[in-house]
Amino acid sequence: MFATRCGVTNRRRRIVTIAAVLVGAGLLGCQREEPRQDQPTVDTTSLHRVTILASEPFYRERSEPEETFVGVLEETPGRLGPNTRNLPFRLQTATERLGVYATGPQIKTLKKFTGAKVTVIAKRIDLTSEGFTKELWIAAIARSR
Repeated sequence: MFATRCGVTNRRRRIVTIAAVLVGAGLLGCQREEPRQDQPTVDTTSLHRVTILASEPFYRERSEPEETFVGVLEETPGRLGPNTRNLPFRLQTATERLGVYATGPQIKTLKKFTGAKVTVIAKRIDLTSEGFTKELWIAAIARSR
């Protein structure tokens, strides 16, 4: 009775209560987290992906932009001669064949994807000024449909 005499209805009371809860949640730190600058910039949330180099400091420090590539991951026979980098895989896309840099545990992980059509998020690294070739440094990989 008192509430209706003062002009406060049940509906208004609910609205005020909901607003108070939302404001309180904001004050307690329940807010949307902004992406950090050192994390991959390509949206990978829709992929069932496996991380390869994304968390490595040397990968994050490179200024090249991340790109998405779709192709078939192939295993290579090994080094092609002296003074060459070990690029144990290559990604065959519709338009190009790119060497893939990997070492140690990354090789074991990438072997599970050989022969399959994959989507990779990677940086295209140009090492021609150092006497090598262009290669992919893969941040994450997932099987494509």
